[in-house]
Order: sequence, then structure tokens, then C-alpha cells
Amino acid sequence: MSDQPGWWQEFFSGPALDFVLGSRDEETTHAEANFIQEALGLPMQAKILDVPCGGGRLALELASRGYQVTGVDFSLPLIEHARAKAVAQGLSVDWEQRDMRDLPWVGEFDGALCFWSSFGYFDEEGNAGFLRAVSAALKPGAPFLLDTPLIETRLPEMEAEERVWWPVGDLLALEERRFDHVHSRVESQWTFVC
Repeated sequence: MSDQPGWWQEFFSGPALDFVLGSRDEETTHAEANFIQEALGLPMQAKILDVPCGGGRLALELASRGYQVTGVDFSLPLIEHARAKAVAQGLSVDWEQRDMRDLPWVGEFDGALCFWSSFGYFDEEGNAGFLRAVSAALKPGAPFLLDTPLIETRLPEMEAEERVWWPVGDLLALEERRFDHVHSRVESQWTFVC
């Protein structure tokens, strides 16, 4: 792992934290959890790893359905939010604040998920390290759901609109984005108006 700080180490705080926590509604969370449940095809009480888990919305929903869930995220404010929601909802979820490339488990989980475009935060070596860490944490043959938009859907959307305003509660977020064709990456700059 590189010792260089990544953008993600400081991004999820202040207005960006409010944006992340308010960006998905209950209906979307239920629909995504339904898809995850069907795609993983795991029995109740199966052990699921949600990495990175953000504010815990999917981990909490899956726990409410009877799964044993572990949520991992680098952002301490997001983990603290998730812990508080779990207590308020009377749900048991194991929360770990750590780098998603440095998972301590070996053959522990029946399934794993990485949702909401959370893959690709790192350079190629870091992304490969994340995939190796998840692979090691899974039992042999266990499924891993990786949610990432296809370029065929993202590029036309980005070419049509390079600047997008996202309203979330009392917050407005401006995303200015471009696609790096050489490295096949979306580069975004965010401005938050409170």
C-alpha cells in the first residue's frame, strides 16, 4: 500500500458526509438489498462482508433480514454513524474502521459486496490489493458482488452533462466530471453549497 494519502481519506467529512448519508432513500436501499439477497443466494444467518460500507445502509438492511453482517469502511465518521443507527434499530452488525485493502480475515465470509461505485478509489496496484483482500476473506467459491457502472452507460451521460447539481436535503452538491479515456476512469470535482 502506498503511504501517500488518498482523496478518500479526507473526503467523507463535513458537507460530503452529509451528502453521502442523505443520497439514498429507503426505497432505493430496499431495492438494492432485494437484488443483493437474490444475487448472493445465501441462506439466513450467512456471514456477509460489506466493504466499504459507508454509513451502513445496506449492512443494516441485510442484518434486519437475518444475515450476520460485517461492515468495513475507512471513514470513522461513517462507521460511527452506522454504529449509532444499528443501536437505534436494535441490530447487531460488526463494524470495522480500516483500509479496505487490509482485511484481516481468511475464509471467513459466505459472500461479500462492494456497492455504490466504491471500486476504483486506488491506483491499479491498490485496486488489485482490494480484490485480493476480499478474495482471501471469502470462503472458497463464495460470491462477491461488485457494483460499478459500465462505461457504455456512464460515458453518454457524462458527455451530455459535464456538470450536475445534486440536491440532498438543505445541501446542494455540484459534480464536475470528465472521463479519462487513457486510464478508463471518471474524474470528479465536488463543490458543496450549504
